[in-house]
Amino acid sequence: MSVCDSANAAAQQAAVESIVQAEISDALVTIPAEVSEQQMEWFSLDMVTSMNETKGIMLSPGFLLRLTDSYIVTGTTNGTVNWTLVDANLMSMVNNLAGAGLLKLPASVTLSNAQSFAQNLAQAIYTYKVATGRTSL
Repeated sequence: MSVCDSANAAAQQAAVESIVQAEISDALVTIPAEVSEQQMEWFSLDMVTSMNETKGIMLSPGFLLRLTDSYIVTGTTNGTVNWTLVDANLMSMVNNLAGAGLLKLPASVTLSNAQSFAQNLAQAIYTYKVATGRTSL
C-alpha cells in the first residue's frame, strides 16, 4: 500500500474512499469476489503515485480532478456552490467527450453511469477542499 505524501493525508484518504465508492455505486466497476473495497482503495492510491511519474505523454489522474474542480470553482459564488449548474456542466462535459469519441465506455457502463460518477467525483473533490480549507485543487 502506498502512503499519501502530504500534510493532507487524511483528506486524501477520504477522497479516495469516496471516489472508489462512487465507482462501485455508479456501476463503473464491479468488485470481483476475491477483491475487497479496501484493496481497490489501496490500488487507487498506488496507481496515482505511479501515474504521477512522467514516462512520456499522458494525462495524470490529477488532470481529471482539476478539470472537474474547475466546474466547481466556476459554479461557486460567495462561497456557495450552485450544484445544479455544476451538475449540468459535468453532464455536458461527459456527453461531449463521449460524442467526440474521447470517452469510450465499456458495454457494461452507460453514459448515465459516467455522468453520475462525474457528479459524485465533484462532491468528493468539494468535500476534500472543505476538509483542507482549499479553494481549488
